Amino acid sequence: MNQENKEVCLVPVGGLANRMRAIVSVLNACQKAGVKLKIVWFRNRELNAPFYSLFNPLRSLNVTVKEAARIDFLRYYRPVKKNLWLSKYYLRSHFDKVLSMTDCIPIVRDEQNLVNLISETERLYIESCYDMGSYRNIREIMSPNRRLSRRIDDFVAEHFGERTIGVHVRRTDNNKAIQSSPLELFIKAIRHELEIDGNVRFFVASDSDEVKHELLDRFGDRIITVFESCDRNSRQGIENGLTDLYLLSRTCKIYGCVGSSFTEVAALIGNIELIVLSI
Repeated sequence: MNQENKEVCLVPVGGLANRMRAIVSVLNACQKAGVKLKIVWFRNRELNAPFYSLFNPLRSLNVTVKEAARIDFLRYYRPVKKNLWLSKYYLRSHFDKVLSMTDCIPIVRDEQNLVNLISETERLYIESCYDMGSYRNIREIMSPNRRLSRRIDDFVAEHFGERTIGVHVRRTDNNKAIQSSPLELFIKAIRHELEIDGNVRFFVASDSDEVKHELLDRFGDRIITVFESCDRNSRQGIENGLTDLYLLSRTCKIYGCVGSSFTEVAALIGNIELIVLSI
C-alpha cells in the first residue's frame, strides 16, 4: 500500500480542549505511521470560531486544516437530521473505514492501536473529541495566533505577580464538575495557599460570573479575573476561552474540577501541576 496516497481525515468535535487533544493525538499517530492528516474544522454551537482566528498554523509537516464550508456538512459532518443524514453516503463512498465518536471509545489513549489502524487503512475518517494517544507535545504543535498571544502576554505582565495560582471552576453545563467539585473546595484550597504565602494571587477562570463574584467578595485583590463573554456560540466567547486556557497554563499550578479536559490541556501546555478537587 503506497503511503503517499494514504490520508487520514479528522473531524475534531466538542469544545476547545477536546478538539486540541484530538488533533495533537491523531497527528502524532499519523506522523508515526508516515501518513498525511487532513483536519476539517466545523463551527457550531460548541465552538463557533474559525481555526485561524484562534491558532497559528500547526507546527508539523503533512497536515492541512480545512475550514468547513456549507457543502462539507453533506460530506464530512456526521449523519444527523441537520444534513438529512446525507453525509453517510459520501463517507461510505470516500473512505475505507469510518470511525464515529462511539467507534473511537475502545481505542482512546491506545496510540499503537491507532497507528496500526492508520497504517492498514488507505482512507480513514475519524470523528473524535478524545485523546486517541499521547498529546504531551501539544505545546510544540499548537499555539495561539499572534493577536491572542500578545493579549495573553500583556495580561500576564500587567496582572500576574511573582507567584500566581490558576483556579478553574467549571459550572453551567458540566453536572459532573458541579456535583463532584463544589465551590467550597476551591475556597478551602485558596485559604490554605494564603496561609502558606500571603502574597500569592489567583487567576480565576470560570463560565460562571457568580463564582467569580463570590471569590472576589471573599478574597479581594488576591483574585485576578475578567468578566467577559464565555458564549461558545460566538467567536469572541471562544477567543476569550482560549485566552483563559493559556493564562491558566502560565500559572505555577492549577486547581481544577473533576471531568474537565480544559485544565488537563492547560497543565500540559504549561508543564505544571494540576490538582483536581473532588469530594
